[in-house]
Formats: sequence, structure tokens, C-alpha cells
Amino acid sequence: MYTLTNWADTTHPDHGLLRAGVELSHREAEAFHGHPDFSEPFEGIFAEACRGEYYDRDFVVLRDDAPDGEVRGFLQVLYPLSDNTHLGFVWSEAQGRDTDLTVALLAEAERLAAARGRTSIMEWTDHREAADGEPVLDAATGAGRINPTDSLAAAYLACGWELEQTERHSILPLPVDQEMLDRFAAQSRAVAHPAYELVSWVDRTPDELLAGHARLNQAMSTDVPHGELDMEETVHTPERVRYNEDTLAAANKGYLAVAARHCESGEIVGFTRVDYPHVWPEAVFQAATLVLDGHRGHRLGMWMKADLLTRLRELRPDARRLHTWNASENDHMLSINVALGFEVRTVVAAWQKKLTPIHT
Repeated sequence: MYTLTNWADTTHPDHGLLRAGVELSHREAEAFHGHPDFSEPFEGIFAEACRGEYYDRDFVVLRDDAPDGEVRGFLQVLYPLSDNTHLGFVWSEAQGRDTDLTVALLAEAERLAAARGRTSIMEWTDHREAADGEPVLDAATGAGRINPTDSLAAAYLACGWELEQTERHSILPLPVDQEMLDRFAAQSRAVAHPAYELVSWVDRTPDELLAGHARLNQAMSTDVPHGELDMEETVHTPERVRYNEDTLAAANKGYLAVAARHCESGEIVGFTRVDYPHVWPEAVFQAATLVLDGHRGHRLGMWMKADLLTRLRELRPDARRLHTWNASENDHMLSINVALGFEVRTVVAAWQKKLTPIHT
């Protein structure tokens, strides 16, 4: 186990090990999912990691005990700096989803997070849904299940982690039938208009919508179902919105957003957003969808999504897959996605472990 203390120095051997760890995670993701959509170029990951205003990081590689030994495990622990400062977000990848390697990585993640005074760590891992006749582990929310004998699940359970929640990872084949989108948009607009209208932007929030965009991002941290995950509200300001946009640009990514504006107040009260890597035109990722409490029940979610998918056809004509993740208990959003044609691919397990911080 080797902590990369000099990963940001492009002339240091740690930088090469960081690249090797990222390449391992890419191979494992492609082997599991059957496509390279999650193989974000190293340069983008590195650029994002170097922007440290809101998060600090530890990077660790697990390699064979020999000079130039093969990297067989990769670990990142992400530490929020401005809110949720009790948390550590874990990203671990073991060669072949190996149980013993994963256990070693999780033990190191626990040690590093506790040394920084963190009291909870979390990770999200991909699984196949437990089939009929297989052993079943239900999430604490009561929605979603995985097979506890799966090699990754076995590692988390052996290390004392709890399965707090599951999410559905679904894919929408692109492009979507335009007649269907037009029909959904017209039906939704008939309910929402003239009290609401839609606005959209690409990559950069218009100045007059910046405060509203920040408010919606902040609501995403509390209004989306989280089960018993130990997460508190994330503070978003207009400056943080701009920071996040600059970070996406530094990682060679773009985004498209559609928002619902309440005509009487002029405030944007809902939004949906997708991100996409410029170097991989086939993949698009749903980043957020939300309607503020008090403005629900007007079919704004479907209207925004149908409009976004229509705009996406022109903006990303080569896109073939839109990925989204929804809490298994979020029936309303899941029903919208099913109507649009999303197909469930995997179950994402949300794991959590409480820690006793180490004070040095």
C-alpha cells in the first residue's frame, strides 16, 4: 500500500502511479459495464483533482511488493472542506473486484479518514440485482437489494459497512423518438403554462439565473432521497456554481441545463442538467433533476426532461447513451424515466461506516 503524497508533481513517480491507478479503474469499469463510458481521460481527472478549494484528497495504490510492481488496487478518499466536514467519500477499485484486495483498500480508507478526524465514510459500488433464488441483502430503506455473496459486497460486509440505500443505474438509448418527446412536452406544457416557462443554457449559467441555480443545487443536497446516509446540507453560492462550471471546463466537459421559471416571481424553481465529456461523444450523464417543494404537481419534471432531450439531439448528435441514477425509493422520478424509455442496467449500493476519529 503506497500513499501518493506527490501525485500533483508531474515529474514525480507518484504521478505515474496515479495514472496507473486510474487506468486500472477504467479497465475494471469497462469489464463490468461492457462499454468505456466511465473511462474518463486521465487529464480530466487530474485537472479536477488539482482544483482543491472545496475538497482535499488522498490517493493510494496497492501494488505487488517489487520494484515496478503491478498496480492491483486504487483508492481515492475525498474530503469536503466547506461543509459535511465529518465525511470522507471513498472510491476504491480492486483488480477483478477481488474481495481480499478490496478489504485491504477499505481498511486503508478507514485509517486515512479517521486520521483526518472524519466520523463517517461512504462509497457507492455497482452490482447486478440479486436474482430469484440467490441470497438477498435488502437496503436499510427497504427498496433495492443485492447479493451479499457478491465479491464486492462480501468485502464491505466483512469490514463492517452498512448497506444504507440502493440506486438504480439506468440507460436511455439515444436519440429518443422525437414524436414521443413532443407529445410529452405538449401534455406537460398544457398543465404548467402560463404559470411557468422553460429557460436553458449551455456550460455557463446566465448571470441573472446564477443565484437561482445555486439555490437549486443546494436543494439537491437535501430534497433528493438519501436514506440514513450521514449527509448534511451542502452550501452552494453563485461563486461555487462558477467554480463548478470552471472545473467541468478544465476537465474538458460540457453541460446542458433546462430550468423551469415561475413567471410571477421570475425565480427558477426546477432544473434538469446533463454533463458530457467532449472527447467521448457517445456518453451523456444525468447530473441533476429537481423541482422545489411548493412547485411540484405541475408536470415540470417531464416538461424539462423532454425539452432537454430535444435540445440534446442537436447539441450532441452522436450521443448514444444517457446514464442516470435514482434512489430505488424515488418512485416519482423513476416513473418519469421509465416513460421516457430508460432501462435499468445495474444496482448501485450506497455503503456507510461510522468511524472513531484519530486525533493526533
